[in-house]
Amino acid sequence: MTLEDILKTAKQDLWDRPDEWIRKQYQQVGNKIPEGRLYRVTSAISVGSVLSLFGAYYLVHSPSTKSVYEILTTYPERGIGDLLFATMLGIMFAQDINHNIYGLRGWFKESHTDELRSKSMLEEEYKERGRCVRFPFFMIGSIASAYALYTIASGYAFERSYHQHLTYATLLEGIFFLGNASSIYLKDRDRKKFRKDPFWNRAYDALAEKINSYGQQPVPAPVQVRL
Repeated sequence: MTLEDILKTAKQDLWDRPDEWIRKQYQQVGNKIPEGRLYRVTSAISVGSVLSLFGAYYLVHSPSTKSVYEILTTYPERGIGDLLFATMLGIMFAQDINHNIYGLRGWFKESHTDELRSKSMLEEEYKERGRCVRFPFFMIGSIASAYALYTIASGYAFERSYHQHLTYATLLEGIFFLGNASSIYLKDRDRKKFRKDPFWNRAYDALAEKINSYGQQPVPAPVQVRL
């Protein structure tokens, strides 16, 4: 077995399979969301994620802790690292925000025109980018939220002291990552499963098929005569 085979197997076991399993769980929830309301739901989740991130920022940089400027001047290596990490998150999150905005504006409705076909390709590009980050976002959010909840619960149960601001900030950051991952997972579904013809078209087709079946005369099978 070559190194490429080992890495491919590891990717399938540690990334592809868990990612697909999580997507199927979200799909069970997403199937209950009508196509016309999908981007409204994902946009609301994205807005909630942004609010949770702002809440985490406020808790971390509250008056009892150092400000961003103080961190940059006192610990420049930490401040620069935080800024680079925040910039990377902002770029990734902006992709999902744009995806939701275009979906709300109706850009991704299926059509046979060249213009809307190119917009459908744009939607697939957004989905491909989302598939690259949704699984790590989900894992980071799950671990951060679980750790924060465990810290809070153990603090109340066993009267342990913990840094409340940082713990609640960790919980809000976990909600941010989970919300972003949820928005991406919910949008990655087969739109053909949710596209149905209007009721009157389906009723007309069923009636026409039944009338045609009554009007058809049975064709006798040819009889072979041997002489």
